[in-house]
Amino acid sequence: MNFQDRIEDTQKKLDETRGNVAELIGMAEAEERDLSDDESIQLEAYAKDVESLEKRITDLERAEKAMAQRVVEKQAPQILKQRGHVERKPGELIVKQAVTAYMAHIDRKDKLAVAKEMFPRDAGLQEVIKTAINPADTTTEGWATELTEEANQGFLDLLRGESMAAQCWPSAGVSLMFDGYTALNVPSRAGGTTDAASGWTPEGGAIPVRKLTFATQRIEPYKWAAIVTMTREIMTRSTPAIMGIVQSALVSDTATKLDQDYFGEAAAVAGFNPRGIFEGVTGTPAATGGTTPGDDMLQDLRNLLDPIYAANMGQSLFIFMHNSTALSMSTVLYNGTYLFRDELSRGTLLGVPVIVSTNAPTDEIWAVDMAQQAVARGGMRFDVSDTATIVEYDDDTGTDPHMDAGAPRSPNTGTVSDAINAVDAAGGLGNVRSLFQTETVAIRTIQDLSWATLRDGSVNRITGVAY
Repeated sequence: MNFQDRIEDTQKKLDETRGNVAELIGMAEAEERDLSDDESIQLEAYAKDVESLEKRITDLERAEKAMAQRVVEKQAPQILKQRGHVERKPGELIVKQAVTAYMAHIDRKDKLAVAKEMFPRDAGLQEVIKTAINPADTTTEGWATELTEEANQGFLDLLRGESMAAQCWPSAGVSLMFDGYTALNVPSRAGGTTDAASGWTPEGGAIPVRKLTFATQRIEPYKWAAIVTMTREIMTRSTPAIMGIVQSALVSDTATKLDQDYFGEAAAVAGFNPRGIFEGVTGTPAATGGTTPGDDMLQDLRNLLDPIYAANMGQSLFIFMHNSTALSMSTVLYNGTYLFRDELSRGTLLGVPVIVSTNAPTDEIWAVDMAQQAVARGGMRFDVSDTATIVEYDDDTGTDPHMDAGAPRSPNTGTVSDAINAVDAAGGLGNVRSLFQTETVAIRTIQDLSWATLRDGSVNRITGVAY
């Protein structure tokens, strides 16, 4: 029996003994009399049992804490492997963090106490919450640090069903965690492709000295955030139900926007957002001169991949396309056979992995060498409020919800940023909601996030696709 089981067993005995005390005293009070001699002796015995059981629980908790510290220092990798990567479902840890933050706010309790109540056997969750409560612990090597990284990776795994970026990021050439750093400098190759190549040298001759040229990409953390509102009625749900509700909200609010930003064409804005990886990538118009649709498709794939291969890249190449494009390609006959059907069913095209998603445009096909991509992330943070007043504005119109901090909008008048003014003229701003007045709870998620393309030419696109 482990420490947790012993503590729970002793707690049950303690609760039973306290119940016996309450029953004994309750009977005397109901009969409006004092305790008899036998009852007094029994009460004294119960009191000694309570004292003994309370001491045992304290001793067991101390022993468990001491053992946990030993685990952190000596056995963290093994425990992480056993409890983290094997038993946990993708994204479970980060969703539990969000649920814990929500319920702690609703019940006005400490997050760690709520975590112990809702998920008593998840010691890893408790360690991660301790890390978040005490920022100084984020640099400590051990279980909590490892699990914090697992939580972020697990959330990416959770997004894979809906996000293209989440599916390809694990193959990024450089994957980093900010861990409190204000910026990260990532070295990348520059110069020619044979700068470090070996050469023939005659006997006794001098071996040539090659010189490598490097460039540095500075990756700064940008705040990537969202606010999800829910009615207070969900607080009455069971733990499994509320887990599903919060998980659905986190995933649906994240997946599509992540793809729009990462595969976008936006220029970098200092202190606001990184550049989309397709900024300045013109690509090649879709071929139209083939005898059959299959000829045009093959030419498009050559135009898509050849420039990347010609630049000595393509070590971790991915093709991205919309579901309808993949469907069209898989049903095209070429010399009596389905040209791409079998390969697409295996998730490849010309041997290159294909990611199919409705987040891709219907009229383009993309290729990205993830070996030339750097991705940096920070831990996801959760804040909960039921008293704030918020502007319910999102990016359904295609314009980011960017409100200047110095120019918030009031319920009736006031100003907002130019980005929102432009939308206001067309369709109006979102509602101003008082969370307190409408019995609504908002969960705010914030994460440091950034990325960079390490070599030009590692991203390409075919435009104007009509199949």
